Amino acid sequence: MKPNVAMSGAESALSAEPSARWHSYATGGTIKPTIYTVHAYRWGDRECHSYTVGVFGKKHAALKAAENEEDYRGGKYECEVLEWTLDSGIDGNHDNAAKVIKALPPINTLNEHNANMTDLAPEKGD
Repeated sequence: MKPNVAMSGAESALSAEPSARWHSYATGGTIKPTIYTVHAYRWGDRECHSYTVGVFGKKHAALKAAENEEDYRGGKYECEVLEWTLDSGIDGNHDNAAKVIKALPPINTLNEHNANMTDLAPEKGD
């Protein structure tokens, strides 16, 4: 930000600290705060068990929580971090979908799960 340069109210609010942005929103301003959600998925698979790790006001905190949870769970869970604008959702308009900050792997890369999945495959002749 350049000193001695006048900024509009919106520019000033965007450059403000998150708590100031929240205050602007809470008092009727137009800037809505950004939040980050962290979800853990067993084996990184959306079809398996999953749970919410937390909701954070800072991206770094969400990424750190995801890393810690993956380490704590011994590699059995992978986390996804999403960025949301408060008070907005998809509501039939997928242009409003959350921004993916840390994605799940496109293919399950966890070896133990992959090995177990081959055990479930039918034998030839079954």
